[in-house]
Amino acid sequence: MSSNGFLANRTNSQSSVSHSIPGSRVTSSNNSHVNLAAQNNTTLKLLNKHVNASDSLYYICLTLKKRLEVVPQLKPYLNLAYSSAEVISENQALGLSQKHRSSSSSGITSAHNSYSSQSNVRVSSFSTFSTLSDDSTTAPTTPAPAALLTFHAGVLPATVSCDPATQLWALFQQGSPLCVIFNLVKPENSLPVISSDDLKTCKKSIYDFILACKTHLDFGQLELFTISDVFSTETNDLIKIISVINKVIDSCPSIFPPLELEDEIQKLESVPRILKELIETERKYIDDLQTLVKYKAQLLEYNIIPSDDLYMLFPNLDNILDYQRRVLISLEINGIVDQKYQRVGSIFIHAQSYFKLYEPWSIGQKAAIDFMNASPLMGSNPDLIIANDFELQSFILKPVQRLCKYPLLLKQLVKVTEPSAANYNELVTALEISKKIANDLNENQRRIENVEVLKKLYDMVVDWKGYNVHSFGELLFFDKVTVNDNSRASDERTFQVYLFENIIIFFKEIYAQQKKPTLNLMKKSSSNLTVNAQELLGLELKGRISIANIYNINSVSPRQLNISWSGVKDTGSFLMKFKNEETRTNWENCIRKLVVNIQDEYQTTSNFSQMTVGDRRSNGVSLYSSARSSYLTRTNSDIGQTNSPFSHTRQKSEVQTSRRGTIDSLQSKRSISDPYKGSLPSNNVIVKLLYDKDIFTMMIPLDVPVTEFMNKIEKKIKQCGGAMTGKVKYQDEDGDFIVIASEDDWLMVKEMIREGGDKVLTVSVA
Repeated sequence: MSSNGFLANRTNSQSSVSHSIPGSRVTSSNNSHVNLAAQNNTTLKLLNKHVNASDSLYYICLTLKKRLEVVPQLKPYLNLAYSSAEVISENQALGLSQKHRSSSSSGITSAHNSYSSQSNVRVSSFSTFSTLSDDSTTAPTTPAPAALLTFHAGVLPATVSCDPATQLWALFQQGSPLCVIFNLVKPENSLPVISSDDLKTCKKSIYDFILACKTHLDFGQLELFTISDVFSTETNDLIKIISVINKVIDSCPSIFPPLELEDEIQKLESVPRILKELIETERKYIDDLQTLVKYKAQLLEYNIIPSDDLYMLFPNLDNILDYQRRVLISLEINGIVDQKYQRVGSIFIHAQSYFKLYEPWSIGQKAAIDFMNASPLMGSNPDLIIANDFELQSFILKPVQRLCKYPLLLKQLVKVTEPSAANYNELVTALEISKKIANDLNENQRRIENVEVLKKLYDMVVDWKGYNVHSFGELLFFDKVTVNDNSRASDERTFQVYLFENIIIFFKEIYAQQKKPTLNLMKKSSSNLTVNAQELLGLELKGRISIANIYNINSVSPRQLNISWSGVKDTGSFLMKFKNEETRTNWENCIRKLVVNIQDEYQTTSNFSQMTVGDRRSNGVSLYSSARSSYLTRTNSDIGQTNSPFSHTRQKSEVQTSRRGTIDSLQSKRSISDPYKGSLPSNNVIVKLLYDKDIFTMMIPLDVPVTEFMNKIEKKIKQCGGAMTGKVKYQDEDGDFIVIASEDDWLMVKEMIREGGDKVLTVSVA
């Protein structure tokens, strides 16, 4: 089969289908049903499309190579190209092995230089994969991948000297074989055939071939490749050249007869089921990436979104596709050799640095989907290859899903491989590497999601009690956990638990029929405090344990984790019950690592166990049960005991029981630290809400209209179980409270904040 099937645009049969977005306005209900049905049908066809072996780059190159081998005049050039490709593959294997043993790239450089001095193929324009156009967007700390000198990834099996793509690449760089091909097709317009090692002479032959195709075979400028494409290391450029060559020789079937590789393709039927699945799913994955590449080009061509947003949607897409094509070539080569010679593990061992290309994709995946939801891309353009935004989301998820699929497939491949096999240890190593790659991607995504969770948490908490959220460190895990205090007989209680780098925070959920115990906002009998399936109004801060105070962690059962702590004046332990064993394991491993890190940090300066109270508190490790946390003693009518699951008898004597009676005392004890103010986004302000003899904090963007500002105030009061019946007033520079009743009033507030430079706005609701 020619490469036309591989390179040609997909069918435009869907061009007559209206691509309205579900939920968008359409002209008629009947048309809406028809369009949606057509979209769903297109989506199913695209997502479930079967990709044949003949569509892959490996078989396209193999087919072209065998068609050229039929012609005697080309055999000497093919033999030379084979020798050159063989040397390149050997040097790549050497470079990869040196890279694997050492983080330095000196081995790659020496291998590359060695190749340059021995080979007849011109390599002056070679570039390593790490210098591709958009690879610069990866983090500067990302280690540079080992140089890939060929069009396959990893190390080839011992019985295979080179891959067909690299051989064709070396053939085209000679220049003169292209002139031979043209002369066989158009003898009346013969080109001079000059075989030479001189780079300029080779480039002149390539130029003659390109010009002749344009002049005598009616090729358009966009159909042809360039001289630089021939010396490029990118698969896209090789595909472009192959497309032109196939079109030229297809015009002369008597000399270059069509060829099918049924025998070679049938060899894959005898490979182990798992390897066959790995190869077939890799073909489909590459086809999906090619669909995204075409879709990206269409968005740019039709000026649907700007190029900056395109990169945000599809970061490193071209580089990812380029590398995955090489992975597939290697997999297909391994599929045709005996199992004892296979080097599948080598592909993934040396892929670790290349899979760093996926980091921007995994980190930006949520932002891309949010962008699509906020600004649908489809409009009414029927020519786009991807029919709707829902389908596009499925495609955007595929790259990360694919990397997470590799460990599952490699695990099965290890199972069907005998431990005594020569390639067994290599497969085991590859499995561990694939797990790490998948875990790193999942960790990146989880951290990005946690940033959003933390933003929502800030508004959900009714009262932070003056604590600086930014001192907690990064949010690592959160979950609904059942907690039991081991120090006394008590019922299990469920909390929303958030694990930060420096502290574990426990929250109780507040529902519509449940008033906040510390506020006398609603006069209800205790019989009305039962919680039904109501909207969650907010979270009440109930307790905290500093990571620095934890001295023992052990798993009691597959789902339970026991944590012991020792504070400045007391010790205790509590039991956390998680929903499953995996969650418990993740929390346990994370907490253990945090504790070890803190202990290592303090070991360099002083004995951790001998730290003073001031040292502990200055480092954010004071116990939640200290006098600073006096609000824990407030009674909870539905529990009948202190709110903190970590309170003990000795702590009660330290508690301040008096309520703070005035606004001045409230403000003095709830001051916002200067570092905290400085860490806020430039357009945000901390609002200190004074309500019913208590104070609550919230963060509000300054660019919101006054109606949204009022809604946020009302929502916060509603979380506390109250109702906003009074007027909202702000405190000016003189300490007076002035009513906010209009957009003009809100504008004056914003001007006061910007001119004064203060990041805190005090608001009162009478």
